[in-house]
Amino acid sequence: MTEASKAEAEQKALPPALSPEQVAEIRAGFEEQWNRSIKLRDALAKLPSKLVLESGLSGKRNDLTERWDYLETPGLDEDLPSPKAVHDLLQWVHEAEMLIGCIINIGKTRSEPKKDTRTFLAPDVTSEDYPVVVDNLGDADFVSDKWHWPWETKAIAKAKKKPMSRGDILKYGAIASVGGLAALALLFDQE
Repeated sequence: MTEASKAEAEQKALPPALSPEQVAEIRAGFEEQWNRSIKLRDALAKLPSKLVLESGLSGKRNDLTERWDYLETPGLDEDLPSPKAVHDLLQWVHEAEMLIGCIINIGKTRSEPKKDTRTFLAPDVTSEDYPVVVDNLGDADFVSDKWHWPWETKAIAKAKKKPMSRGDILKYGAIASVGGLAALALLFDQE
């Protein structure tokens, strides 16, 4: 590769130089967004705490106010802000505007009293349909002497059980051994 082709390749690799007017325009745009971020940060701080808590967005608000401290500020020198700084600032401004809008909209909907739109429907009940109240359990026709402790049927634990066959023992043993192997594999797999 010749010297001329190397110089030409380097010229293509470098970004085009910006004119002083373009640099001033970029810096002015960055400073404008920076001033916007200051106003938004103040607006975030002045939102009523009760409203922010009721909206459920207090964590997001706190995160935004903390992130604002780490944004790159416009410098006094004539250097351009880095593309990352511009991106971070624009993203912060967008998120702050969206958050403030959401909190305010939630506050508007909650400040308006909700109308009771429930409709209560009850069936027509006559005095003959009221439940019958008895003075003692003997007057109730559904209560019998069989409804008391000890129950007439034997307890399940005392019932005679059929002995297990050899096939059932082998089947349950195989299931238990597979389960044990799976548990061991799980324990050793976690390490």
